[in-house]
Amino acid sequence: MEVFPQRSKLFWYVLFFILFVLPFSLVVIGLAATNPLSLIMPLAVLGLLAIIFYQSRRKFPQETRSKLLFTCQGGGRLSSINYTFPFVRISIYDKFMVLAFGWTRYMIEREWIDEIKERRGLFGLSFSLKNRKPGVPPNLTFFPTRQSEFVKTLEKAGYLNGFIRPPH
Repeated sequence: MEVFPQRSKLFWYVLFFILFVLPFSLVVIGLAATNPLSLIMPLAVLGLLAIIFYQSRRKFPQETRSKLLFTCQGGGRLSSINYTFPFVRISIYDKFMVLAFGWTRYMIEREWIDEIKERRGLFGLSFSLKNRKPGVPPNLTFFPTRQSEFVKTLEKAGYLNGFIRPPH
């Protein structure tokens, strides 16, 4: 039996921060003794962020029965809300894609995807997915972390019939 169960690095970083860095820094600057909210509020914010991260990792039942070709965490834009890394999950399967923005998840089958545009911005590449699936916003923007691998997987899986690259 392992002393430390297998967990992601992010889990251990957050745990270390909550147990050691945050209380120590608050004691050093004297806030913990004068205002108890200074200890409670950062823990509440971290708890909320952990819930959002966990919800983006939930899977549809179809995902467990399909072949996963690629997955990564990243950022994205849903309507007027920006999600930063690591709160967006991008997963490519042989017949559909899953985009999870926090606790809002969309499964888009290949036949509903009209085009995927690559856009070069100030902070790197983003991808805009246009679709016509009912119940899904028509334009979804996302920023995968492993962009070259993402594009290669799209090409191999046949998603790029509507893929448009900007001129360089």
